[in-house]
Amino acid sequence: LQAQVDPQEVARFEREAQLLAELQHPHIVEYVAHGVAEGGQPYLAMEWLEGEDLEQHLRRRLPTVAEAVALLTGVSAALAEAHQRGIFHRDLKPSNLFLRGGDLRRVVVLDFGLARRALRTGGLTRTGVIVGTPEYMAPEQVQGEAADVRMDIYALGCIMYQLLTGQLPFSDKTMFGVLSQQVNVKPVAPRQLAPDADIPPEVEVIILKAMEKDRANRFQTMAELIEALVAAPRGTGDARGGTTSNLEAAAAAARMAAAMNAVGTSPSGSMPFTPAPTPQDMSF
Repeated sequence: LQAQVDPQEVARFEREAQLLAELQHPHIVEYVAHGVAEGGQPYLAMEWLEGEDLEQHLRRRLPTVAEAVALLTGVSAALAEAHQRGIFHRDLKPSNLFLRGGDLRRVVVLDFGLARRALRTGGLTRTGVIVGTPEYMAPEQVQGEAADVRMDIYALGCIMYQLLTGQLPFSDKTMFGVLSQQVNVKPVAPRQLAPDADIPPEVEVIILKAMEKDRANRFQTMAELIEALVAAPRGTGDARGGTTSNLEAAAAAARMAAAMNAVGTSPSGSMPFTPAPTPQDMSF
């Protein structure tokens, strides 16, 4: 007997496979193949990764400021590539960031199952549906508005906040309490929450700007975020060492991607695949 397969789950697999097949970047998991097995179950094969995800890593220790900046720069460079193709992730969180060999500098972005492609007009293929993980959702995402690059930027701000303070910016006993805070409450300043964490003021400014409630006040592109990360100090206990050139290279690549986007380089010649969203963590 063939197992019954949820059509929405099949759609999610198909969407993720199509998006991953387009994306080639050192910090994005590599697509291998996809299809339907003999029993009717869809499958998506990706590269074999050895290591742990960032959520597992954080259970053991917090990164230094230098490590956090390097990790976020790698993720931002990967997302700059996706954004150039009109693809927004929409579910960035520590469990979707994998560390090759446990190395924070070798981060790989996973799970594009909730990703969406922007239409030529700039909006998403569908609005009014809330998807994502509450602790990392931008206010406009909570309110079901159309996604753009700044939604992913907000999530990265939440992740960096957690990396350096050891705490989520917002928490509550209920999911709805967290969602309400994402829309209505400003986060406690990281340096105030974790005064012994050696967080430079410039880094705190980056985190809080990425987490602005009004997306017009955030970094407007990943290139802008990378530029700020590259320029930021790494904390009193960390020398820039050999990572600076890598960060600067990421910034240069992001600038180039932004410039190509500005002159009208099209993301892809193929028509977007637009099934109904099927979120992993929540959907209303």
